Amino acid sequence: MMPSRINTQIGGLSQRQQNCCRAALNLFIKKHELGDWDMTIEAHETLPMGYSVKVGMTPSTESGLPRSPIKEFAEVDTSADVAAAVDRLLEVAYRASQPGMKTPES
Repeated sequence: MMPSRINTQIGGLSQRQQNCCRAALNLFIKKHELGDWDMTIEAHETLPMGYSVKVGMTPSTESGLPRSPIKEFAEVDTSADVAAAVDRLLEVAYRASQPGMKTPES
């Protein structure tokens, strides 16, 4: 198994928020044993008073799934937990990659 390639582009968040977003990604990878998938998080402050959060993942060739990137996006306000938004988007994207698996809102 090849290690995953992780790309994080985080701007306008506090150091604590950045660390929490990275921790959410690492926990997600461990939880689903996705150490060989490519993962991306982009979180940036937007005006007024909000954040743009994007996540992406590409299944590994060993997974047997199509190598098509799966992306999810959300806008959250400053009262929201950005790391929780990252975790939720990762879960939605992961479930979308799994044939027959329902997404959390299903």
